[in-house]
Amino acid sequence: IKCPTCQTWNENQDNCTNCNELLNQELRTQRDWEKREQEYENRPKSAYELWLERMKNSNKFWQRGIYLALQSVWFLFLAGIAAMLGFALLGPG
Repeated sequence: IKCPTCQTWNENQDNCTNCNELLNQELRTQRDWEKREQEYENRPKSAYELWLERMKNSNKFWQRGIYLALQSVWFLFLAGIAAMLGFALLGPG
């Protein structure tokens, strides 16, 4: 395998013998996914996410009710989309 960084040829190894660059594509993909997940977890929350979190954990009944109503509307919207796709894919014809 030819190292993309230093152009050294390596024989059946996960890392380059010259620059220690990761050569195994499966391990590279796994490393990249872990890096993306970590970046996603550490990103700052948006104002909308913070607002929803406050509504969800509020001591006031009406605020929790608004949160549950929004969640219900979102669920029904997605269920409607799924039903339309199901009818389009499995319908007559």
